[in-house]
Amino acid sequence: ARRAPTPRYDEAEQQYRRAASLDPTDARSYAGLGNVYLDQKRFKDAVAQYQHAIELKTDYSDALMPLGYALVSLNRLPEAIEKYKQALKVDPSNPEIHNNLGYIYNHTGRYDDAVAACLEAIRLLGETGEAYKQGFQTRQEVLSHAYKNLGNAYNGMNNYEAAAKALRQATIIEPNSAAAFFNLGLTLYS
Repeated sequence: ARRAPTPRYDEAEQQYRRAASLDPTDARSYAGLGNVYLDQKRFKDAVAQYQHAIELKTDYSDALMPLGYALVSLNRLPEAIEKYKQALKVDPSNPEIHNNLGYIYNHTGRYDDAVAACLEAIRLLGETGEAYKQGFQTRQEVLSHAYKNLGNAYNGMNNYEAAAKALRQATIIEPNSAAAFFNLGLTLYS
């Protein structure tokens, strides 16, 4: 089996910086820098670069999506919600954005909003059959996460039967997901 090449972060950063110096109005260079930093878990640096890209191009979904993720990683959830909502204006049929919002809504106690966001992600994944390609998430992973987030939202609402049904679906989609089985066990215990 071939191994994936190791990213050459320093060199990639150097080339993106050079591109930005040659054309400081091209948002792609700053989003590229953000991606380099995000991959290295340098979330503050990633946020700064994505924000700069969005200042240049307000509807740039290739910066909005990962900016939301970086903000979540920094526990800046209200800001992440706003960026994901902005991303939805650009790409309303993107199931991963809806799923990510469901996750954040769960973590902020907005369970009704989480249910709505997760159900929309599930509906879109059923219609399109495709997940947004960010990182290495497949359609199945995003769909499973949407069911896990849906189950967690129902748990937050003390609707354990609906939670168990959603979490069982997550275990069917991803039968090797320890998180799905753990959450299902916790729900059944509750």
